[in-house]
Amino acid sequence: MNLIDEGKGPAVVLLHGCPGTLTFLAPLVEALSPTRRVIAPELPGYGASPPLEGPYSFDRVQAMLEDLLLARGVRECALVGHSAGAYRAIGLALGSTRVRATHLVTLGGLAGLDPEVRAAFRQFADLARQGFDFRPMWLGRMAAPGFAERFPQRVGEVMSWMTPRRAPCSPPSSTRSRAAPTIAPGSASWPSPSPRASASTTPRRRPCAAKRSLAAFAGASCRSSAAAATRSCTRTARRRSGRWRRPCRRNGRRTAGFGCKTPAMRLSHGFLAVVLAGVFAAGCVGGSKGLSAEEKQKLAPYILDAAPADIPHKLDVNFENKVHLIGYKFDPEMAKPGQEVKITYYWRCDDTLEDGWLLFTHTKDSGSGKMGNLDYVGPLREHDPHSESHQVLGPERWEKGKYYVDTQIYKVPDDVTGSEITVYTGIWKGDARLRIISGPNDGDNSAIVGSIKTGLAPKDEHAANDVPTLTVVKLADGAKITIDGKGDEEEWGGAASTGPFVDVGTGKPNTTFPVNASAKLMWDDKDLYVLVQVQEAGFYTGFTDAKAQPKDFTAAGQPKLWTKDTVEMMVEPDAVGSNTNYYELQINPQNKIFKSQFDTLQQPNGGPNGPFGHEDWVPKLESAVTIQKGPDGKPTGYTVEAAIPWTAYAKAANHPPKPGDVWRVNFYAMKNNGGVAWSPILGQGNFHKASRFGKVVWTVPGMPVAAASASAGHAMGASLAAAPGSDGAQRPRIMMPPHPFHLSKLPTAP
Repeated sequence: MNLIDEGKGPAVVLLHGCPGTLTFLAPLVEALSPTRRVIAPELPGYGASPPLEGPYSFDRVQAMLEDLLLARGVRECALVGHSAGAYRAIGLALGSTRVRATHLVTLGGLAGLDPEVRAAFRQFADLARQGFDFRPMWLGRMAAPGFAERFPQRVGEVMSWMTPRRAPCSPPSSTRSRAAPTIAPGSASWPSPSPRASASTTPRRRPCAAKRSLAAFAGASCRSSAAAATRSCTRTARRRSGRWRRPCRRNGRRTAGFGCKTPAMRLSHGFLAVVLAGVFAAGCVGGSKGLSAEEKQKLAPYILDAAPADIPHKLDVNFENKVHLIGYKFDPEMAKPGQEVKITYYWRCDDTLEDGWLLFTHTKDSGSGKMGNLDYVGPLREHDPHSESHQVLGPERWEKGKYYVDTQIYKVPDDVTGSEITVYTGIWKGDARLRIISGPNDGDNSAIVGSIKTGLAPKDEHAANDVPTLTVVKLADGAKITIDGKGDEEEWGGAASTGPFVDVGTGKPNTTFPVNASAKLMWDDKDLYVLVQVQEAGFYTGFTDAKAQPKDFTAAGQPKLWTKDTVEMMVEPDAVGSNTNYYELQINPQNKIFKSQFDTLQQPNGGPNGPFGHEDWVPKLESAVTIQKGPDGKPTGYTVEAAIPWTAYAKAANHPPKPGDVWRVNFYAMKNNGGVAWSPILGQGNFHKASRFGKVVWTVPGMPVAAASASAGHAMGASLAAAPGSDGAQRPRIMMPPHPFHLSKLPTAP
């Protein structure tokens, strides 16, 4: 496909309408490319792009667009579609599993047309009623240059569809069809109907539905209808995708959703460019408007000069030293299915925030793991009547030194299954969340507020200290493992396996997150061997270097692999799980590596861009990665194989470990700051929480197998303790593990 690819920064893809070419989009490219990478393809059969050979289908063109973007290293982008291009943009946003939409902007073909253009369309409608033959005009204005010469049969077919007909829609014989006047290609005006036709008093039939619709559409004020249609499109897209809030990642989604609303837009290039520039500069359309006197009076009870003295549950969650969540209240604290609870959050504003920062709240059923969304519930969070993408009194409008009482009414779902519902809250903007520096949180910059009791008995829920245990037997003398990313040695076939990773929040099998994985471990006197097999389509392989991608690398020059796709391994080389002298290692599908060592929980920490821990740790490991592909040649996953010298774990009491030693280890397979894990976090911290790491027992052949669960160690699975087979022989039973919704770091550090 012919295309424009200009500029640097977050990718924006512009999709033209039908008919349309890059000529229409060129001014937008020029306006956006200084701050964005703008990609504008001409679809097959339009402009300079050749037509498809064979059937032309929506799905086929969508697949071509995905292939084009992936070939250019684009795996997430904002989508802007005009007219028919809006359908393609929505199709990509909803249907693509390979390209993620960060924003979706749909522009109606007639949105906000100028009065003179609407008048011209009225003339067009009048001509349609009179039976004009528009075919010559169509050929000159809508067909690509040379199309008629190359494809006369197709042109003939289209012409036959457009042949003027008198019945049942045409007017009586007094207004028969006549040839369309000559109009120069590119002309903005339509011919005026003849005075005779306009002034005719001859009774005419009521136009058919198609022509009535056309005339009504052309004559209506399109601005409000286009805005409503745009809101409908974006809301539908968000509903169908489940992304009610763009950064909702707790169920392992990326999320983002896209769901950016846009006002109706004029088709003037200059105006459209200005509007789009505003969309992508702010992350969502619409600027913050000041509160009216009436609104200020209505919200006055929720704005305080001092903290209330009677906060029942005190907290101190620090959001980048700008906002603190200082407490909460549930009234009542136990509510049965169908009952309502008044949730109150108490916030303190220590510094002003820029435009666009909003509050979010999610709820999570401890039984099913089902999430709820309360982002726009409550007096402070109602949609701003001036701009639906803003909250009437969100954090962007808070004053330094003030306290805010944020109340919500929450109805416990009728289908709740767990004994409690956990409430999470935070502050978000576009695809980002305000970073939590301290206080209870889930590792994905969501504060853990508290739990509402449901009165239901716990069903298949994990005990607080339930972690999986894996017994890893030492390799036989003389065994040799080649690190090539294949894992095809016979020894790997009998290696200790975690089984499938699971949902970090619930500990149950992963059914929603787009990544699945499992890991195997072996060891000898020299190395720890790791093999992780990941099932995932459309993973990111675009990391280059810190100079070219400064935002994607830490201050120490390491790639932030956790922000895209990677395997992560946490090791605390003792049995305690106290977050003392632990290690982090990440390897992505490119075989890029992030490595660090921490003295205590995520310390030292150099700030938003690191360094995160001691990034100068040098494990001197050997690693390799292979990519798996399906019959169609598309990636389906990747395998990471590594040999880590025991000398890398210099702070361990024994390295290599002695038979019987227990280390705390956890594995994660991550995508866009979310992932699945061997050992679930269960809301007790983040991916660094060592007390939630699984237990690995280092043994030698002949030692008894530890009587503990193999891969998940909870009610769902089996234990690694030997279990009798059908023949009476003792065999290890491997159980299933869990998955999170996390940033592999707290705040956003590794």
